[in-house]
Amino acid sequence: MNGDGLMDAAYAMHHNCSANDFGDQLIEAAVGDGTGSFWQPWDDGLATNGENYGMFGTDVADVDNDGDLDLAANSFGCCSGIHVYLNQGNGAWIQGFGFNGGNSGSEIAFGDVNGDGMADLIAWQEFGTVFTGAVAGGFQLADGNLPPGRHDGRVGPGAGDVNSDGRDDLSFCRGGRPTVWTCRVRIPAKTISHSG
Repeated sequence: MNGDGLMDAAYAMHHNCSANDFGDQLIEAAVGDGTGSFWQPWDDGLATNGENYGMFGTDVADVDNDGDLDLAANSFGCCSGIHVYLNQGNGAWIQGFGFNGGNSGSEIAFGDVNGDGMADLIAWQEFGTVFTGAVAGGFQLADGNLPPGRHDGRVGPGAGDVNSDGRDDLSFCRGGRPTVWTCRVRIPAKTISHSG
């Protein structure tokens, strides 16, 4: 996240009860020194947009195409929603996309469902599952013709290229069974149709 070529970490948590800079925010990031033993907080501005309880799923990608890793986090219940924060390259973050409210099932992942080279979001969230990325780190809902989910969204979504077309496909459980859906359009992702 700081461009030094060493592994860093991003994570979210249930409660922000710590008295020090590790564990005092619901979403955090830390940069490592390459040993796995020393970590420096890199999280100014994270979890500052209405997240007040129970953040969980976290993933990183360069959503604004500026060369550094940004992060997304999803709540594990009601009502802290989805939030994407843009890395400012100096330990500070600003929200690029997000909303509060709705029920969530915690999972969130970046992928590229429409093949445009921009990071898209796949989330277990009542208000949507597929959010396609746009310039400067914004996102728009792109659930197209996906079937309805439960009260808390589509269960256990994931992304991966199952048909080798260079675009990530969508999987989630429906009626207790795994299903896979493929995107049939490139840019923009307007419809998603069932493939088996």
